Amino acid sequence: SSGRRGSQVTGLRRAAGALKSGALHRPRPTPSPMARLGTVAAALAASLLGAEGVALGGYGGGYGGGYGGYGGSGGGDAWSNARVLVGAKDFIGPRCLGRIVGTDDDFGAAGEPFQVITALSNSGHDRAGVAQMLPDNTLRIGMNGRAYLGNDSGVLMNDRCMSSMVTTEWKYNNLEYTNLQLVGKYFRYTVDLSSATCGCNAAFYLVSMRQNAEIGTCSDYYCDANSVCGIKCAEIDVMEANQHAFWSTLHAATDKNGYGKGIGSFRSSWSASQYGPGAACVDTTRPFNVEAQFPVNEKGRLAGMKVTVTQSGSACSLPPLWVGAYWGLDEIQLALAEGMTPVVSYWGAGADMRWMDAGVCEADEASSCGDFVAFTNFSFGTIPSEAPPTTTTPVATTTMRRAAAPTPAAAPAPAPAL
Repeated sequence: SSGRRGSQVTGLRRAAGALKSGALHRPRPTPSPMARLGTVAAALAASLLGAEGVALGGYGGGYGGGYGGYGGSGGGDAWSNARVLVGAKDFIGPRCLGRIVGTDDDFGAAGEPFQVITALSNSGHDRAGVAQMLPDNTLRIGMNGRAYLGNDSGVLMNDRCMSSMVTTEWKYNNLEYTNLQLVGKYFRYTVDLSSATCGCNAAFYLVSMRQNAEIGTCSDYYCDANSVCGIKCAEIDVMEANQHAFWSTLHAATDKNGYGKGIGSFRSSWSASQYGPGAACVDTTRPFNVEAQFPVNEKGRLAGMKVTVTQSGSACSLPPLWVGAYWGLDEIQLALAEGMTPVVSYWGAGADMRWMDAGVCEADEASSCGDFVAFTNFSFGTIPSEAPPTTTTPVATTTMRRAAAPTPAAAPAPAPAL
């Protein structure tokens, strides 16, 4: 439209004026020529998209290597690591990193793309850490970082969410978060937490962000059972873990502590010889696989959560973690039926993690936590031989991302003893 073209022209003029006046700059230290080029390119691209003052990052970095605008020492990704000053405002973003592909196993290997949206604030009083998308479909989360899987709708260009392209400032929208309906289904991923030592926490969990219309103190509609950002909602911790501890926990919205299984502190489902650095079943210095299943019983009610952790080439298998004898299962089933948003995070610096890793760690050493943990190979589908759940709980009004593949009618497998 003519308005759009006028916005582009105005944006280009402002970017050119900023270059001429020296207002467009990188944080110290003085950037390399490649970093300057990346920042300028990002500013011009934002202008062409009508986002004259769009936030283009805020985390300088030197990741060398040349992918996506990485610019060597003092450089950074032109889209996610640059800082731009336009006029009197200092914008930081964008928070929509691009696509990561998760496979819908009910439909074969075609792939199911998610948008990766990073948090604005970790707790409402600080800025969240950095997240990075790598070319091999890996999502890396930096210390104090948190990221949400969003819908692949409303995408404009460069695989970034619509609202990051057409508004002057980034505006979060709870309807951009995906809502996976996982009753009778599973979710799988691969994690590398080799840098998460004692005192660190690499987490993958599900919360009811899509249904939350309150923006909260973190300004991104985040909610959880601990009301970290001022809003409570149901939370399913598939994994809170480091090299020595691993917890899987169900939380009703009003239950901060929840109920779960694992290793670390008072939980002893596994031993340090089975899970840990150099352990026989899962050596946590190498990547390993996690699968969370949400099966139903013969009455169609959620039986609980079954978490299986495996590793290629290991000499043994860990017993699955069955989390089921929980008073809040009806609430958890309703949340899963309505659809929940997958969240990945990495934290520990400045926090007390003894609640999770006491007993398997002599002391927490958050200062030794590595810079990143990594998640990849996301997939989901129907649990094999799992019959469709009956409507014994309220039926969700939200729509599944894709309809489940038809399965032959079969008697449901009995749920294991919990």
